[in-house]
Parts: sequence; structure tokens; C-alpha cells
Amino acid sequence: MTSGLGLAAVLLAHRSPFSFKKMPKGKDRQLSTSETTTAPMSRNVTEDGSPQIMEEFDDLTEDNMTPTLSEVLDLSRTPHEDAMATLPPWDSSRYQMLHILRAASRNWLSQIEIHYDSRDKRAVPVKRFTPQWFQAQSQAVSALKDILMLERSGGVAPPFPAESWCSGAYKDSASGAVLLVCEQELGDSLFDFCTTLPNAGGEREAEALAILRSLIQATMDLDSLGLAHGRIRAENTWLQQLPNGDCKVLLSDFGESRGLGDKGSDAMFLAPELVEGSPQPTHAGDLFSCGVLGYALAMGRYPWFSTRPGKCKTFSFAKSHGVQSLLGDRRCPASKEGRMSSEYKEILGCLLDVDPGIRQQKAMSMRVTLPHPVHPPHPEP
Repeated sequence: MTSGLGLAAVLLAHRSPFSFKKMPKGKDRQLSTSETTTAPMSRNVTEDGSPQIMEEFDDLTEDNMTPTLSEVLDLSRTPHEDAMATLPPWDSSRYQMLHILRAASRNWLSQIEIHYDSRDKRAVPVKRFTPQWFQAQSQAVSALKDILMLERSGGVAPPFPAESWCSGAYKDSASGAVLLVCEQELGDSLFDFCTTLPNAGGEREAEALAILRSLIQATMDLDSLGLAHGRIRAENTWLQQLPNGDCKVLLSDFGESRGLGDKGSDAMFLAPELVEGSPQPTHAGDLFSCGVLGYALAMGRYPWFSTRPGKCKTFSFAKSHGVQSLLGDRRCPASKEGRMSSEYKEILGCLLDVDPGIRQQKAMSMRVTLPHPVHPPHPEP
């Protein structure tokens, strides 16, 4: 049997088909298990419950160095004021809301809706950026435009020119919100999809591996653009079914990475170096979040409540002894026979390494392409 980093190389193998099933409407969105969990997958789990730029100066004169009045106004406007001043009004006669995919809340200040486009005769996802979302941002206007482009494309490299950033973006003057019509269709969120998976074991792990592979590739695609997400969670990871049956992960909520002081519900996702050092989003931090979600995909629960010092004995053990030791400890649900393969544990060990440099180096080794595993069919309910 292959060992070491070779085991982790299976992660970015070609994605193989797996069944894609919608969650039954009205089903409880919390994962229910018959066992006591370390950190159940809940939307409200808390810690207690839980190239240098060179300028050419030769042509500058006093006249062209003096900004115009409109340029001064553009520089002084906040991102929200700029959006309200430049975007066209929302066309309510063209778009009719069908349902809310994810409501705005204290944890998620933006709302995701599904609208019917009467001109193109199709349902489209629409992102509603509330005034509260803008207030929580420290982004400049130019950064906001980048965020809107990523949101519109689902986190993949935008297939349209940068100057078209406002295409599909509208203002709702009555509510002060910015509405963005997205290009990519959204399926279930990862959170909801987890509720449809079978109990922990080989069948569930095969499904989990296909999703985790695509999720990590999404973070690497962002890293190739020089970007990091900063807040990858089950509620903003979306599964898109491709025509060939493969799964593609799309991300949302760029720019929503916030300070570390008020994040009880995010505490289990934060890479330890972000807790103890700079809170700026990093690719290594995104990989850590992928590892937490990888565990949740396979086991239906989170591995720990918090990564903050002294807040969770489970993570303290993992930090002191290594994630592999945690996964093999008899007190860990993943250690039970048949629950999680040694190969999958090796993958999680790479993603959840407490050293960000080693974590990123190991993740890069996963780019090796191997023959894809055979996925068992997903049973119908």
C-alpha cells in the first residue's frame, strides 16, 4: 500500500460521477445522529456549546495632475455610495423572486435568492448585498468590484473583462441593497447536502472525497489568481451538477471574512495561525477550512468546537499530538472500524496540519492525477 504523501495524491484525481440529490423540502437542516458528537454541524454552534508598479512621470503637467471634481467625488465615496450612484435600478418586471436559498442573518449579512428571469426564461441565482453588508466591509471601491466579479462567477476565474464588473449588478433604492445576478447555477449548499448522505462509512466517504477534491481545487484556482477566500463554510459552498455527472464546487461570500473577536460560530474553522497571528485571509487558512469540512463530509459532524487556545480539549490534543493521532484515538468517532479509511485520514492530516507552511506544501503534492475511484450509487430516499 502506498504511504506518506502518496496517499494524499488521490485527492485531486479526476472527479468521478456521483449522484446529486436535492434535500427534501421541509427537512430539518440540522444533522441528526444517534451518537454524542464532538461538534455537531449546526449553523449556530458556539464555543461554549461547542511586480512593483513603475509610473511614467515625463508627461505629467500641473494641469493633468489636478483631479477633476468628479474624480474627487469618486475617491471620497464609500463603496455603498458608489454602488448607489453608478448602478442601474433593479428591474422588478424582469426578475421575479421564487424563493430564498439562504436568508440574511447575523452570521451572513448577504442573502441568496432564486429569481425567474422572464426575458431569458430561466431561474437565476441573485445575491442581495444589504446595507449592513456594506457597513461591515473595510474594502475600497476597487476591491468591491473584484468581489462582485467573483460572486458573479462563483469563485472561478471570471470569463468576462474586468471593465464589465457591474454587468448584472443593480441597485434597489428602496432597501439600499445591491442585487447581483450570478452566472453560475447553484445546487444544494454543502450543509444541506450533508443531511442526505448515508452514515459514516465507505459509501459516504466516496461521496465526500469527490466533493472535497473539487473544493480544494477551487481554493487552488483562487490562489493562482493571488486570492484567498477567508471564510469557507458549509453554508457558502455550493454543489453544481455538471452534464457528465461530475460535481463542481462553487464558492460565495467573498469579502465576508471578518475579525476574530466575535466569531463563535466560526471558531472551529479558524486555522491556528490566524487565531494567534494576523487575521488576513490566506490560502493556507482556506486549506484548513477545507480539512474541517472534509471531516464533516465524512462523519456528519465537526472535529472540534474551537481552535482558540484553551477552548477545546479535542483541538488541544490534535495540536499537541497531531491530527493523525486524534483520528486514531479511540475517543474519536473516526477511529471506529469502517468509519474512515487510512487514505482519507492521510488527506485530512495534510489539510489540518497546524503548520501553515507544511499544510500548503502537502496540499500542493495532491495535484498528482491518479485513476479515479469507483463511486457506489447514492440510494434514493
